[in-house]
Amino acid sequence: MSSRISPSSPSRLASTPALFAASAVVMAAAFLLWDARSQNATDDTANSPTSSTRIETPVETPGFVADARAMRLLERTVRADNFLIYNADYTTTASFGERRMTSQAHLQRAPKRLNIRYISGAREGLQLGFNERWFWRRNGDEPLQAYVEVALRPDEMVRRRFQIMRANYGARLLPPTVLNSRPCDVVEIRRFQPVDGAVGPWKRLWIDRQTGLTLRTDSYNHEGKLVMRSQLSNLKVQRAVEAPDFVTPAQMVAVAQQKPWMYEEMNADRARVQNATGIAPPKVEQVPPGFEFDSVGTHRFDSQSAPAAALTRFSDGMNVITVFAFERKAPVEKSAPTTCDFGMGTMAMRELPNGITLLAVGDLPAQTLHKMLDVTSVSTETSASKLSRETATTSTR
Repeated sequence: MSSRISPSSPSRLASTPALFAASAVVMAAAFLLWDARSQNATDDTANSPTSSTRIETPVETPGFVADARAMRLLERTVRADNFLIYNADYTTTASFGERRMTSQAHLQRAPKRLNIRYISGAREGLQLGFNERWFWRRNGDEPLQAYVEVALRPDEMVRRRFQIMRANYGARLLPPTVLNSRPCDVVEIRRFQPVDGAVGPWKRLWIDRQTGLTLRTDSYNHEGKLVMRSQLSNLKVQRAVEAPDFVTPAQMVAVAQQKPWMYEEMNADRARVQNATGIAPPKVEQVPPGFEFDSVGTHRFDSQSAPAAALTRFSDGMNVITVFAFERKAPVEKSAPTTCDFGMGTMAMRELPNGITLLAVGDLPAQTLHKMLDVTSVSTETSASKLSRETATTSTR
């Protein structure tokens, strides 16, 4: 069960760039869910018309057999999703425990650039996107927030993830269909051998025959439950970029100088993470089969009670495991749960004797995440203090 260490991308393989752009948001929201000891959505949707929206789970078809043509369709949709210029209406329905959260947005896409503006539903007023290696978000009329800085552009990330995914997942064709008057091929992606105790995750994609774009994605969690549906409609492919409002990298970098990034990826530079947070990235001795080292980085949770965390990420090409390490300002109550299922993933928590809290997040069974935490260690000595100690030791010899 050892990991194969190699460079890999920091994003989950996504059928649309919007899923990757939202991944950092999900991580931050997941921690807040944990802190509140709630398995409900962070948005107050109990009295919203969207809270009753249901995304039905189709009956499973047994006997998965990978198909080379389906994999070629996936290769085409990866290229189309990352290199075509288009705009469309974008609808997502997500499951958080017993609640459903539906949002409608308008999406603008060009190579290396993305804007999503939510116009109704649970996320109304939120805007987010990326340009090159920088991600941003804005809530309503609030100032622009420089959100994520990654080492590779999203198209580079997806290409790397796709190569890892091919070793762990196969694809098959399901019966074709018509979606919003557009003929589509339907492709299902499944793991060749699920992790012990899991049946998923897997995805079903509706791929437009004309453009190769993914028009709909159904995402299933490790239990086989449908937890996310995203769909494009009113698709318009353009010859050139018309949108004047793509946020530029220079704008985001300027904002980040006033308030630091929520998440910064630092490849394999453990010393940089340790100097930034005072905590070394968690060192995990064993990971589930098929998962590889992805990156280390820092994450500033959107909470006053949570300081910056050091993190280590692993991926099997579609699924991601992130292990956070951070010092809590207040001790965890003994009654606090050590696991939490938030629909699109699971969290496992561990308190270490040195005052560090470990948090593992991934779309895997809780016992799998706890096994990882059993073999995880963290150092709180900064590189500067280590160098000072080593220098002092050398001078006394």
